[in-house]
Amino acid sequence: MKILWIEDFGGVTDVYSFCINIFDDLIPNFELIENIDLRKNPEKLSVIFEEKQKYPLHQIILCRHYEDFAKLNLSEILPDIDLILLDLNLSAGHDPILQISGYIPEEGGLYLHNALIYAGFPRENIRILTGQDATLKKLKESCAKNYIPLPDNFSFEKNEGGFKDLRGWLSKKLPYITLRRGIIGACQYIKKLIDENGAEKIQFKNFLKEKPEDAELVTNMRDYLETLEKFLPIVEPTDKTRYYKLFVRTLAHEWEDNASPYNFKLDEKEIINKATKAFGWIMKSVRNWMAHNALTEEFNETFVAFLFIVAMRSMFKLQDNQLSYEKILFSLFENVVEERQMKEIIKNREIPLAETYIEVKNKLLEKDENKKDFNDIVNTLQVKRIEHNYIKSLYQIYWFVLPQFVINSDKPQKEQAKDEWTYTTTFSIKTGISYGKNQFEENPEFFLFHFSRHIYNYSF
Repeated sequence: MKILWIEDFGGVTDVYSFCINIFDDLIPNFELIENIDLRKNPEKLSVIFEEKQKYPLHQIILCRHYEDFAKLNLSEILPDIDLILLDLNLSAGHDPILQISGYIPEEGGLYLHNALIYAGFPRENIRILTGQDATLKKLKESCAKNYIPLPDNFSFEKNEGGFKDLRGWLSKKLPYITLRRGIIGACQYIKKLIDENGAEKIQFKNFLKEKPEDAELVTNMRDYLETLEKFLPIVEPTDKTRYYKLFVRTLAHEWEDNASPYNFKLDEKEIINKATKAFGWIMKSVRNWMAHNALTEEFNETFVAFLFIVAMRSMFKLQDNQLSYEKILFSLFENVVEERQMKEIIKNREIPLAETYIEVKNKLLEKDENKKDFNDIVNTLQVKRIEHNYIKSLYQIYWFVLPQFVINSDKPQKEQAKDEWTYTTTFSIKTGISYGKNQFEENPEFFLFHFSRHIYNYSF
């Protein structure tokens, strides 16, 4: 989340407590360095935010008054801003010698609000934080006079209740903005990677039956990334599920008939290649299931983030370490398995693969008994329109593609009372795999291990 904060600290006796009251929910236990005076050094707030975070999830640009604001290149900075917090009385610290036509420092926020709207920033993402009731009333009257509708919860008072409501508003905005920020950051990063290395960094060609020339592939992938980067609007849509489903359709569009994991012939003994093939199976399944409207559940930010991470890792050759945009998107996952616990789960083979496989296998009809690969079984369930949690199975595909299994199923027996087919199935792992645990022991930033622990509780 990138916030432009315009605040002169007029009437604020304790700047540190004031900042913590606003931003403590974004960064828990956030504290300012006591010897930094933000009234004199506003740029220090961005530095503090960066130092207090494990990765750059949030950024604050602080302007104290019109003079600071005038130094900004709005056409350059506003497209990169998510939200704006705006004080109305900007007289503290204002240079009285500076004369600006139509500008009254005591009502400076009103002037800047109109300037921001005129510059194209959406009013839905601007909030007033003020104690000036008279100026706020004048702003509302000005907007009404100029037919500018104001959003709900347009302003927050500078008191305990107002700070609490503001923190709640910021928290509510966070998931969508985090998803959008992660997607934009990824697309910009990968486009630069392609510009510098060409088709060498596009491994999607290994999934294609008919392979285009490198120049055509680069052009197509750049256009693909451009579309994804600009897909989600800055203003959070009212009907997010519809937007997310359209986004996922676009994300999976490239995985049509010409693209298939069966075409992927890289050395499957390598864990990265095995994971890449698993990601390919996930994307191919998404494309097919979306085309047949099998994914009927509501899409949320976490699920979209999961699919986006998978798509980028399947289509582009990225470094083994988790990337900055992936860390941002990982922050959307809840109930994440801690590193030590994930290591124990993998070491002790506690992943419930056999139970999951047998449960899914038993949903098949008699004539489909020859289906053995997990993703093939689930796809058959989808084709047969059998009730199933297909979103969970998209997560599960990852866990089933990496190892090698020995699977034996006796001929299904029909239970007349239930009118269901059941299987006697033996399931064992022929070749184990660490899901990144072994590599994590030597490299704490190894992507695959962190991916595993973030999606584990969404898989089982």
